[in-house]
Amino acid sequence: MITLPADWANYGTIINDFSKKYGIKINSENPDGTSAEEITAVTTEKGQSRAPDVLDLGTSFAISAASQGLLAPYKVQSWE
Repeated sequence: MITLPADWANYGTIINDFSKKYGIKINSENPDGTSAEEITAVTTEKGQSRAPDVLDLGTSFAISAASQGLLAPYKVQSWE
């Protein structure tokens, strides 16, 4: 994941609890970065094992990234 500061929106506790519960090590890069830096990481690290899976984008950046095909489509199981 990228640019998710531990002190924002209780991310630190959420990440720690998730990691403990599921035994998954979380790699956090650039926790104090910007949405623009997230988009840069997605485009420059695409196809690499270190490419971010989790983003916290501002609305305009999310819309731009989606229109560029940078984000995977996601629908919850009960979408229909």
